[in-house]
Amino acid sequence: MGPERLKECSFLMPLLRNTSRLPHEPFVWREFQNELQKMSKDFSGPQKHRIVPVMEVETVPGACGGVPDESRKYFLAVPKSRLKDLRDFLRRQLARFDQESIYLSVGGDVEFIERKGAMASPRSKSSQIGAQDNESISTDYGEAG
Repeated sequence: MGPERLKECSFLMPLLRNTSRLPHEPFVWREFQNELQKMSKDFSGPQKHRIVPVMEVETVPGACGGVPDESRKYFLAVPKSRLKDLRDFLRRQLARFDQESIYLSVGGDVEFIERKGAMASPRSKSSQIGAQDNESISTDYGEAG
C-alpha cells in the first residue's frame, strides 16, 4: 500500500483579538508559526483574507450583526489520520488568539472549531462562509492595497 493520501485543509486566523479588538502581538504569531511548522511542513500562508459582513434577512435573535474582520488564511496538506491533531491544535489556539471559534475547511467541508464543552452557537445557513453561492467574503487577499 502506498503513502497515505493527503486532505487539503485551510483555516482562518483573525488579526484582531475578540475582546479588545487589538492586533495580536508579533511573538504570538511567531510561536504559532513555529508550532504549525512542527505539526506540518506541508503548509503555505499566510494570505490576507478580508471578511465583509452582509446584512441578512435570516439572522439569529440576539446574534452579533457582523463585524468586519481581516484574517490570515493558511493551507495545509494533512493525512486523514492526523485531522484530529489539526483540530486539537486549532482548539489550543482559541485561547492564544482570544477567539470563540476558528473556521476550518477540510476538503471543502466547513466546520467551526470551538472550545470543548462550549455550547455550539447557532448558525444560520448563510453564516457558513464559503458554503453558499452568495458567499460574503472578499477575494482580494490584500493585494488591492
